[in-house]
Amino acid sequence: LPCTYLGRTGDAASVKFGEYTLTVRAGKREYHPGDTVMTALRGEKLAIAENGIPCTVTDVNFAGGIMRITAEYAGTTLTALRYGLDTSVKMGDRVNILIPDLAGILCSGD
Repeated sequence: LPCTYLGRTGDAASVKFGEYTLTVRAGKREYHPGDTVMTALRGEKLAIAENGIPCTVTDVNFAGGIMRITAEYAGTTLTALRYGLDTSVKMGDRVNILIPDLAGILCSGD
């Protein structure tokens, strides 16, 4: 997930993704405010929710007890993994994907 680095407090970093500010694990590298960074998200931590990043569902795949929901926001793909059939969505649906604090980690910069 391409983001802009905002700063760090202990083991947590703040990053900007579009108009949204996320709190992710900082990792070991040092960055400067304004740096472009990549953030890896844990798909099983992402949730379809009332509040979150508005996305359009581009694919729904169910295999081996896991539902993979692929959605797009501003040209970026987010993938949420759900166990079982607890969420009813289909391609083209508009959903909000919630990225909870510490659901991702900084993994590189430019």
